[in-house]
Amino acid sequence: MQTTAPMQHTAFIINRGDNLFLIVNNQLEGYTTFCKEFSGYEYESEYERFFYIVGTDAYVQILYNADKQPYLSIRDWEEKEYIQLSISTEQVAYFKQDEGVILLDVDSSIPQQELISTLTSENIEETQEELTALEQKYNLEEYSLSGLILCHYTEEDKVQIRQE
Repeated sequence: MQTTAPMQHTAFIINRGDNLFLIVNNQLEGYTTFCKEFSGYEYESEYERFFYIVGTDAYVQILYNADKQPYLSIRDWEEKEYIQLSISTEQVAYFKQDEGVILLDVDSSIPQQELISTLTSENIEETQEELTALEQKYNLEEYSLSGLILCHYTEEDKVQIRQE
């Protein structure tokens, strides 16, 4: 019987209640550049594994290409795009105004399906416990599964922020 290795993810989205996770690993184009560029810009949050990036530094936006297909863009206020990820029209509905996105850095050795089946909580505190269990299962360094909380802005949000 022939078996295939699990598909190694570079990025995908998980929606759990009000929590929206953009799961990435360092193989995603632009991710390493983004991390280097915004290193030191993180602010402590009430969560052990997640740090804030202020929306006036970098943010997430849903844009549309020439074929009117949606994609997720992580960019800064000079409109430099670091990450571009195709998303489905159904996934666009996940992005609610005034809510953030958690950009979660996950080791590529963890199969995508296991991440989807393990990260089930709608509560961020419980999500942190789920990440601890994954670290232990895969013998990863403690707190190696961590993330950044980014603001999601629409074009209208950006105009309003610039006017303030």
